[in-house]
Amino acid sequence: MKTKILALLLALVMVVSMLASCELFGGGDPEDTECTAHIDKDGDKVCDICSTQLTVTSKPATGDNGESLPAITWATKPELLFQMTDNTNNDELSSGCRRFLSGESDSTGFVEQNAKDRNDDAYEYANVNVTYTYYPNTTGYGWGGGIEKMLAAATSDTEKGRPDMFCNFVYDMVSTSLLSAFNNLYTNKVASEGVKAGEIQNYFAFAKDGEYNTKYKDTGDGYMVEYMQSLTLSEKKMYLLASDYFTDLVRAFFAVPVNISLLESGIGENVSTTKGDWNYDYNENGTYELSDFYRLVNDNLWTYDAVKGFSNAVYKAPNDTSDVLNPDGKGVYGFAIGAGGLGASGLLYTTSVTVIDRQVTTKIDYVTDPNGIEYQDYTFSYPDPEKDANASKPLEEFVGNLKALFGSTGVVCISKDATLSNTKSTESTEKVVRNAFANDQVLFGGIVCVGSLEDDVYGDMVTEDGGGFGVVPVPLYRNNYTDTDGTVKTDKYLTQIHNIGRVGAIGVKTKYFAQCSAFLNYQSLNSAQILDDYYDMTLKTDVAGDAEGNAEMLDYIRENVRSSFDKAFEDAVARHYMKSGDTQMNGEKWHNQILAAKFQMESSAISEEYARLRIKKQTSLEALEQSYTNLPA
Repeated sequence: MKTKILALLLALVMVVSMLASCELFGGGDPEDTECTAHIDKDGDKVCDICSTQLTVTSKPATGDNGESLPAITWATKPELLFQMTDNTNNDELSSGCRRFLSGESDSTGFVEQNAKDRNDDAYEYANVNVTYTYYPNTTGYGWGGGIEKMLAAATSDTEKGRPDMFCNFVYDMVSTSLLSAFNNLYTNKVASEGVKAGEIQNYFAFAKDGEYNTKYKDTGDGYMVEYMQSLTLSEKKMYLLASDYFTDLVRAFFAVPVNISLLESGIGENVSTTKGDWNYDYNENGTYELSDFYRLVNDNLWTYDAVKGFSNAVYKAPNDTSDVLNPDGKGVYGFAIGAGGLGASGLLYTTSVTVIDRQVTTKIDYVTDPNGIEYQDYTFSYPDPEKDANASKPLEEFVGNLKALFGSTGVVCISKDATLSNTKSTESTEKVVRNAFANDQVLFGGIVCVGSLEDDVYGDMVTEDGGGFGVVPVPLYRNNYTDTDGTVKTDKYLTQIHNIGRVGAIGVKTKYFAQCSAFLNYQSLNSAQILDDYYDMTLKTDVAGDAEGNAEMLDYIRENVRSSFDKAFEDAVARHYMKSGDTQMNGEKWHNQILAAKFQMESSAISEEYARLRIKKQTSLEALEQSYTNLPA
């Protein structure tokens, strides 16, 4: 009996196998067949078994601002490679790539977890798999050293290991974009594997239908379009991506930390009853408090003159004049700054001084649309003293006021090189100033990126007895001034995105431009909440929330960001000359000249050198502008 049952079972198995074979290999009706294991040996994106067109389709989605994102379809799900840098650049700003972009950090914080969840949604929506790789945290791959390595990777003909997307320092990325390494983010002509002819190739919201002036230029939803435009020399060509997704851009705002304990104990009852004085007692209680200082800032009186007043009041001479911030020497200073690019750039590029002028002109594009599309184009120039006798005057005034500041009591510059400052250190200058600030030896702790306030050295300043730190914009280099038309005007505090901030790009040789743009567009339109949570929860609450008024100051800084154009292309001009063998050009950048003079450059040196350097730099700038015609369209 058992033998009969076994035979019957074997017979049934054979019948089922035959039926399956008939269905899979054409014996049945293809329309009634469900093939679950597609085979595509000839690579025509059609299943060899059931003739199904092989595609993967997403579900529609929305952005944080309610923007509708349509479903998208690829022939197959691509494997994308995203290369980033983890370099901290000499203690200036820790990398946020793993925390906010790739979601591969060990942090279990609220913001970081939301970034991971957003990424999962992005992979599902864009129908992509993304692998992240990181440049080592060494100078060979980081600051400046990443340019050639990114160029080699982006333009390699060897597909294996060639990144589809990049994220690196603004400094490196601007220079690399000028070397034809990246795709134009406006393009709709880049053929992508797995995308049919005539289908959408570009999913960036700001590049829809070839329109260069969309609502994203006006409202900035998701994208930092104005900032992106400051990193290009053509309205029609944009190679670098800046959006809410790239959190390190916001973390790279310039600011000045304030030692609350030293402020209130150092000034104490040394207050003035005359409004307008740096130590005016706004609260009228006979003692100086942080709230008095913040009201001074709000009254637009946080100037170099005020810094000098505070610095002189708290100054205590150190025991060892060769190492003025040695904790054992216990010297106390009002304002200390590291002798590096961070401090020099932070002083110059938060002012109203124009290093490179960008004039906007309106033009009509009849190529994209026969009816014409209006767009903006630019002309660029270093202010020309032959056309304007006052061309160098703002820079001269800034340099003169800076010299007076650093020549005053209680203001010090720290450097590893004794020739660059009145004191030297063997450690990172940013770290020396930071530690001295936390040790109550510095009232105003130099110029920092707001993201560096997450460093434990600041958090450890907060005790049960109070203390902690405040944060304010970079001070104004002048008080009220008389404009060329005779009117009295007042500058406002400005910040800038330091060029250690990170931006993105799509490699010029990628086969998956459409897929990259869909992925990055989703990330850009779905990161506003993460960015706001970082700024409101991490910075304003967790990091600086113990001192009343800090949140308002951080909001002010975020809302008053200066254009980064002249800094980005002053760097690019120097890079252009350096590649041609002119090793002096890097030192001829204005902020480096100021730095080389220990922040005590003579105004007359600017007037004497300006005309010569202006011609040299303008020639290079025009060469860079001309090179844009040869970059990917």
